[in-house]
Amino acid sequence: MLQADYYLAIQQIRYLTSAQNNLKVSFVSSNKTNIVLNVKNPLNVSVTIYNITGDYVYLQKPYVIPPNSNKNVVLIVTNFLGLANNVKNNNESLTISLRILNTTISEVETL
Repeated sequence: MLQADYYLAIQQIRYLTSAQNNLKVSFVSSNKTNIVLNVKNPLNVSVTIYNITGDYVYLQKPYVIPPNSNKNVVLIVTNFLGLANNVKNNNESLTISLRILNTTISEVETL
């Protein structure tokens, strides 16, 4: 049993390393109330985006991106001028929470 748990842990680390290098996010569209991003998952396991939050944006619901597919993700903008000003000043930090297999990871990105 311990060997199986060890194998699963190694597999999860590989997926996490691969996800950080391979998940592709591209801009689709935006307006004063939302931002649409396309997330491409090239992995052979599903990735769940649980949360994305910033000073002026948030994710309204989790998104599951199936293996080898892509999906549009909608961020809600709470203050367009505040967001624009923070982005202009490289001061908008987004906290992103993902789940791959049985592991949840969080990362902070600055726009």
